[in-house]
Amino acid sequence: MAFWRKNMPVEMFLRSGPDWHLDGKGEHTFEAFFEERGLRPEDFDPIPISVFLDYTEWFRERKRLGLDERLVTGLTKPNAAFVATMDDGTTITADKVLASPGIGYFLNLPEWYAEVPAARRSHTCELVSFEALAGARVVIIGGRQSAYEWATLLCDHDAAHVDVVHRHSMPTFAKVSWRFVDQYVDQTLTHRGWWRGLPVERQRAIAAEFWQVGRLTLELWLVPRIPDAVVTSHPGVRWSPQRSANTT
Repeated sequence: MAFWRKNMPVEMFLRSGPDWHLDGKGEHTFEAFFEERGLRPEDFDPIPISVFLDYTEWFRERKRLGLDERLVTGLTKPNAAFVATMDDGTTITADKVLASPGIGYFLNLPEWYAEVPAARRSHTCELVSFEALAGARVVIIGGRQSAYEWATLLCDHDAAHVDVVHRHSMPTFAKVSWRFVDQYVDQTLTHRGWWRGLPVERQRAIAAEFWQVGRLTLELWLVPRIPDAVVTSHPGVRWSPQRSANTT
């Protein structure tokens, strides 16, 4: 959960509800966490990221999962087993290695990104504190959930004006349900290789469902937090550094 703790704003909210959880066995669920803590899920709508992070720590404790904060500096396989070299010089030998680097290493940056001075640009996973932008004019390139949520957070921290620029049309703000995912999770857990065995057309149809709910539709609770006097949307526009001389 290091990415969630270090690369997301503390004021951020989850798009998912209390029915989403980490436990494939359905025991230490998010709802079980609420129940044990004497909390009501309906009091957290949407759910603050801090509440979910509390749940992940609770989950780790219940599952007795150890946490080693040393960094892996090298990974080799001299024989049948893997050898991981840690940043303190020690090594760990294991038959199998599961790597979960997260999304932070796969940033999608536009070609012009390097043309903007480093002090005046930032990817959303790097911009997690907004106090320094009070009174600033900011342009956000992109128009999905993170773009509009960052716009609201900038407004919460007194940005002078925020322009949200994106090539696609204006997204829809609506309440959506992720319940359609449950059947796919069940199939994945029940039938090994279920996804790989599907026809290409069916895979594309399922991907389209995720795209519609997760990308084309943004959370309805954003709407009252986006002041028209401060935030201006520019759908159908391709931005470049040459088009704006005042970019933050």
